[in-house]
Amino acid sequence: MGETKEAIKELKEYLEKAESKSNILFQIGELYKQEAQYLEAQNYYSEALIADSDNYDPLHELLVFHSDISTIDTLIIFLEELTSVYPLSKNAWFGLGYCQHKLGLFEPAIESYDNSIAIDPTDEKSWLGKGHSLMNLQKFEEAYQ
Repeated sequence: MGETKEAIKELKEYLEKAESKSNILFQIGELYKQEAQYLEAQNYYSEALIADSDNYDPLHELLVFHSDISTIDTLIIFLEELTSVYPLSKNAWFGLGYCQHKLGLFEPAIESYDNSIAIDPTDEKSWLGKGHSLMNLQKFEEAYQ
């Protein structure tokens, strides 16, 4: 535990000088997660995603943390804000679509996935998510295209 606290302290000191902060913020979040300090970890994952909205690692961790339906609304609000600030972030749009799909909001999920696909037509996660949402709406023909 002492080593982890020391590592967090060193990363925070380095963070002040670093040009690219997203990966450092993510690593701090990982260390907090190892210490079972989940709220701190989530805060650093959120900061990492804000620092670089194209960094998928912090988004993935936030999706895992909020996989429980009871807390997913919080993540949706965060991702809606993120997409308004970074409208060209395919990861933010994908994450928003994923959360909307999880809540059964399939039409909005498809729109979010479409935004992600418009940014990166090769993003397999978004195509797959869109297909799942279309299938849930029983739009089978469109889903298989």
